[in-house]
Amino acid sequence: MDPLRREKLENAIAYFAKRHYEKTGRPLTKIYLYKYLAFMDFLSVRETGRPAIGLRYLAMKYGPVPVGIIVHTLEPPCLIPLLPVLVHI
Repeated sequence: MDPLRREKLENAIAYFAKRHYEKTGRPLTKIYLYKYLAFMDFLSVRETGRPAIGLRYLAMKYGPVPVGIIVHTLEPPCLIPLLPVLVHI
């Protein structure tokens, strides 16, 4: 993944984790992260003709899953910790 695309992805993950926690009071899970990333790319294609990040997606049972993005399971149920200061993901 090129550095610009990686930076866009890291910023999107940080944004989604923060907003998800603000709205729900819960950490972002992998399933929601994958849905948010897909929705962002699909909406960008509809509005501009180009994806925001340009990930490829697989159609899975609970929604689209980005190919090549691995979020390791840190603890059940696959929570992504919300850090006070996010430097690198």
